[in-house]
Amino acid sequence: MPNRILKETICTSETIEKLSPEVEVFFYRLLVQCDDYGRMDARPAIIRSRCYPLRLDQVSENHITQWLKALIEAELIQIYTIDNKQYLQVTTWEKHQQVRAKRSKYPEPDSICNQLISDDSICPRNPNPNPNPNPNPNPNNNVSERECSDVAFDLSNQLKTLILRNNPKARVLKDLSSWAKEFDRMMQIDGRTREDIEAVIKFCQNDQFWHVNILSAGKLREKYDQLYLKMKSEVSKPTGSGPPKSRPQPQRVTARTEEYSMEEYYEGLK
Repeated sequence: MPNRILKETICTSETIEKLSPEVEVFFYRLLVQCDDYGRMDARPAIIRSRCYPLRLDQVSENHITQWLKALIEAELIQIYTIDNKQYLQVTTWEKHQQVRAKRSKYPEPDSICNQLISDDSICPRNPNPNPNPNPNPNPNNNVSERECSDVAFDLSNQLKTLILRNNPKARVLKDLSSWAKEFDRMMQIDGRTREDIEAVIKFCQNDQFWHVNILSAGKLREKYDQLYLKMKSEVSKPTGSGPPKSRPQPQRVTARTEEYSMEEYYEGLK
């Protein structure tokens, strides 16, 4: 397998800096195991045996799964499936590595992938790496940039529509790509389902307090757990028809009086 290139810019890379030391080392080990197109078998058991052959007693498949999630969130790799088999693609491969082989050992990602990092994950759209044995990169065309799924854009539009319903003058983004990316992360990394996210969107935009505080997908993701629990607690409360009833007013206790005839009254005045 050809040698791989590590540039000195990794020492000042903000993306690499956000990784934990274990994930950073894992990423470098992946680089030397990928084929000439930045791809490899993505099954945790295979990655574990190839990247850590002398540390099988120290590194578990669960470690591999968690580190893969961290690299996906950092947008350094992508997991996709072809014919029910998992593969890995390094998203920035063509920027930093030389392509020598005429073809990849592994199939190219489809336009839309199925993320299988966890049972709850829902995939985003593939980044379209399109490696070329004779690359002629266009600096204005970042082919490694992740595209967002249709589901993520649909959720973004739902949130935008409800925000503008509540406040037609609200300042919302015209380009919802950044929102869609947050929704993809919620599904892929956080393990949220589309149905739950839709329910939380509707809840927060119909809530008297939250509809003025959740005005972006990023804020929705930040407050998701709090919103979800609040939504569940509201659903569990008994509901009635009509406006809330006012509390019954306590009855005043008055002193008991006896009735007297006029003759007895005047007799008492004497």
